[in-house]
Order: sequence, then structure tokens, then C-alpha cells
Amino acid sequence: MKQISEAEFNQRKIDRQPSPLDVMFGLQATSERFWFEHDEYLGVVCLDLIDSDWSFVALEKHKDGKYRCFEVKCSYREAEMAIRELAKCLNRGPNKLRRKELNDLCNELIDRLVEGGYIERLQ
Repeated sequence: MKQISEAEFNQRKIDRQPSPLDVMFGLQATSERFWFEHDEYLGVVCLDLIDSDWSFVALEKHKDGKYRCFEVKCSYREAEMAIRELAKCLNRGPNKLRRKELNDLCNELIDRLVEGGYIERLQ
């Protein structure tokens, strides 16, 4: 994992989504402090401005060229702990098998709801 600058990170096509606090109250809940890349993945370590703990966001590049989150972890007491866990996450990459299992489970649930008459299948 290699540390990069904020400018290098922001040169990538990051699909950013505003936080609920930002949308509802205009409050910034986190401050990005460290940026990283590893193979085709990116990561950012953030300071939580509300309770002063640390978190990380791991991103992967999608077919459309945009980077999107594949894992978020929070509540680390020290930045170093968040950085170490981010390194493990970026080294491992997204859990594609787990993603497939969740997708299959979701499809099964939708099928049951349609069969039971609770919802209609979208065309």
C-alpha cells in the first residue's frame, strides 16, 4: 500500500455520496486525512469530527471508471489502527464470493415476496 496525496486521490473518478449529517444539517461529520492506493484499489482514512475516532473507506474501480466503496470500518481509537486495517482490506480486496451470496439471497427473498403477492416484480 502506497500513500498518495489528496490531489492524486481526487484526480481519480471518485463516486462521492454526501453523508446524512451533511444533507440534513449541513454538518461535516468526517475529515479525510490520509489517502492510499494498492493495485486497483484506493483507500482513505478519516477522522470522525463528532467523537474523534478514526475510520477508513476502501474503494474499487468499476467498469464505468468510477471508484466506489466496497468496505467501510469505523471506531478505531488511533489513526494507525485504521491505516493497518485499511492495508489488510486493500490487500484482500472486495469479498466477491460474499457479494454473490448476498445477491443470491436478495433474489431469493424477492422471489418469495412476489410469489406471496406482497410485491410485484419490476419489468
